Amino acid sequence: MNWRAAGSNRRPRFSRMREDYRTEQQVIEVLGDVRYAATIASAGCTALALAPRVQRRLWALDTAPAQTAYVEQRLRGRSPLPDGRLELMLERGRTLLEWLGVSRADLFRMVNDPEPARRLAIYERLFEQGKAGRWLRRCMGPTVIGFMVRLPLGPVLPTNAVDELFSKLKRAIGRPDAPANPYLWQLVCGCDPPDWHLPSLPPHEAKNVEVVTADFIEWSRQASAGDLDFLALSNILELASGTTWQRVLAGASRLLRPGGVALVRSVFSWPQEFPEWMPKTLRVEQGWSWQLQSEDRSVFCDEILVMRRL
Repeated sequence: MNWRAAGSNRRPRFSRMREDYRTEQQVIEVLGDVRYAATIASAGCTALALAPRVQRRLWALDTAPAQTAYVEQRLRGRSPLPDGRLELMLERGRTLLEWLGVSRADLFRMVNDPEPARRLAIYERLFEQGKAGRWLRRCMGPTVIGFMVRLPLGPVLPTNAVDELFSKLKRAIGRPDAPANPYLWQLVCGCDPPDWHLPSLPPHEAKNVEVVTADFIEWSRQASAGDLDFLALSNILELASGTTWQRVLAGASRLLRPGGVALVRSVFSWPQEFPEWMPKTLRVEQGWSWQLQSEDRSVFCDEILVMRRL
């Protein structure tokens, strides 16, 4: 939240969101009559997908001016838009994999083969038995990842982060829906599966979206208390300390009306201390969280908690 990447006024950090926004849509549909909602702006995919389901106002927040400018462009229907730094980094990674013996054709077969067993066999050959996987595991530590995305990940990224990321990738490849999973295609192949398109809205239908360049904690202290029916927070807590977690959850509690719901996403598993950071005004909907997490197609940002304001 509070980290503003170098060059944030130029190229956005992300030009794609890799969260399955169908999950947030499902929560809104269950709630019904959602008048006010807020989400992290990122590349705008979730905001565009939720806007038609929010009756009055949807706020899309991000600390980086380049990200909010990018979302504004998408809301105006402008295309094509520039790739983000993460997308450029992933493309360089695919080029490096070719040098290590992993061809683009290998990557396409790994996600597109109709048989899960064959997809997993390709993954194991390339990333568990081959030199590419050994090299990536040896080199892709927290400090290197932090340098590539221009964020101070090293001090807060879990020590087993790389192994956890590979485990999530393998699980996504083995799922029955892998050949149609756009988030897996975008990550591995750098393109979309056939017949899939980014969410978009005609500009006149996006007038209820307000894009805000702000830190969530600061914004939650200034916005009207008890207005939100729904709050979607993604990719803002895996880099945070326990104190920041407490402030984020307190902000969510302040913003939500009684009965309102917050959906929080993370790349990494929830810390053991998480229950201690929860304000007494929020309750985890454990069964609902597990259901959504099991159905979500996100490759990495697939740890989901649903919390209801008491």
